[in-house]
Amino acid sequence: METSRARIVRDQNSEYEQALAQDEQRLQEERQARERAANIERKRAEAKQRAEQQKRLRQAVRDSLPSEPAQGEGVISLRIVFPDGNKKVRRFDSESSLKVANYLFGECGGVILHPFQALFEYVMAQEIVDSDGGDIDPQRLRIVTRFPRKILQSSKGNL
Repeated sequence: METSRARIVRDQNSEYEQALAQDEQRLQEERQARERAANIERKRAEAKQRAEQQKRLRQAVRDSLPSEPAQGEGVISLRIVFPDGNKKVRRFDSESSLKVANYLFGECGGVILHPFQALFEYVMAQEIVDSDGGDIDPQRLRIVTRFPRKILQSSKGNL
């Protein structure tokens, strides 16, 4: 009779330990799921904050752009093709200097340092999307002439 009682106790202890291990595994899976959800939410919040920052930056650049000059001497017309296939034509005064917000190009003191800076600023001010409709960081774009093929660089890298 003792051996069957010992076996019952041993079986109960074994079942208890298995149930305890299953509970701990379930709790750990729930904790991991909460952590994944928190990470996803944090990434969404960061993406939203970056998008808002980009929007403010684009608006600041847009506000700093000079008005488009009338066709005439010293004015160049450029056709710009964006990654999503969108095309825009914009005229630029070849002699003007563009003031930009100091926080964009801090050490520049807000004054143009590159002859194509107005073009860089115009492109940076656009809401640019890729072919899938996702936003593109304008800092990742390059301005390339068709013929002769040449990559134009701003004073701070690409754009």
